[in-house]
Amino acid sequence: MTSLFDRPEYLALALPAIPAAVFVLVRWKRMASLVLPALLNTGPRPAVSIFRAVVVRTVCYALAWMLVACAFASPRWGTKLLPVRQEGASVLFVLDISRSMTVGDVAPDRLSYAAEYASVLADRFVNARVGIVLAKGSGILAIPLTADRRSVRDLLNAVSPAMLSSAGSNPGSGLEAALASFPASSAASRTIVLFTDGDETSGSLLEAARSVQKSGASLVVVGIGTEEGEVIDVYPGASEPTFYTTRLQEDFLRQAVRIAGNGSLYVNGSDAGSALDVISLVDGSQNGSRMVYSRTGVYRYGEFLAAAFLLFAAGCVAGGRVWRKRM
Repeated sequence: MTSLFDRPEYLALALPAIPAAVFVLVRWKRMASLVLPALLNTGPRPAVSIFRAVVVRTVCYALAWMLVACAFASPRWGTKLLPVRQEGASVLFVLDISRSMTVGDVAPDRLSYAAEYASVLADRFVNARVGIVLAKGSGILAIPLTADRRSVRDLLNAVSPAMLSSAGSNPGSGLEAALASFPASSAASRTIVLFTDGDETSGSLLEAARSVQKSGASLVVVGIGTEEGEVIDVYPGASEPTFYTTRLQEDFLRQAVRIAGNGSLYVNGSDAGSALDVISLVDGSQNGSRMVYSRTGVYRYGEFLAAAFLLFAAGCVAGGRVWRKRM
């Protein structure tokens, strides 16, 4: 759940208002019963009226200060769409390295095929910065966005399921890790290229696709595998083997692309010319600029400061009128 305040530590500034208000009211209560009647040369009733005015003023001032502290804490709720002009390109490859990617229904196996595919794309994205995210039971950023193609190729040549210890298959976590890895201040277009067979044992790829849509990034899904699939032992080394047929989940992956929107694309990695479609999409984003709409939170400084001003003014008016009548 997203926090209501971006800088919640500033809420501590509101705390002194409570003991300060209590201290002021206790002092004024004593004055109202002992000192004010003598100073004003009146009975206790006018002094009580003045004390009530002080109560109103003190409460208004304390609440006003607390609202100012809340404004300093950067309150934010609700969202709005903002137009953002993007130039250049940033591409993050997300490689599913779960066990289902080790089967050999595409030669030599799904993961090696995906790594070679990604290597070809990286060499063609001449003017784009490229990075790599690995996804298994969880997603991690393996190589941040860089222009160094050698480091990208070296990792792709060595990629294997042993690189991550987390069990299961959660390609959605790879998308979330990729979104978090794009620099927030960059004006470059953002493209995530996911290599997966669509097998999912945890998480939600569709929910991650919704996050991609909200961010304004584009999603390219390269389906790796075949519809016939291949049998794997789910728990190798166990006393009782458990076999499972892992297949390319094309309908599921196409659904994720539709949810992601923003010109997103699905290609079957085994289709001739599929790499050219991916290259064309990324080249179109890095040549020139484009306007995209990104959903961002709405800050509420103004509402808190306006309420604080009204309370301060109410305190001044409430207290001032009584004093003018009595003095």
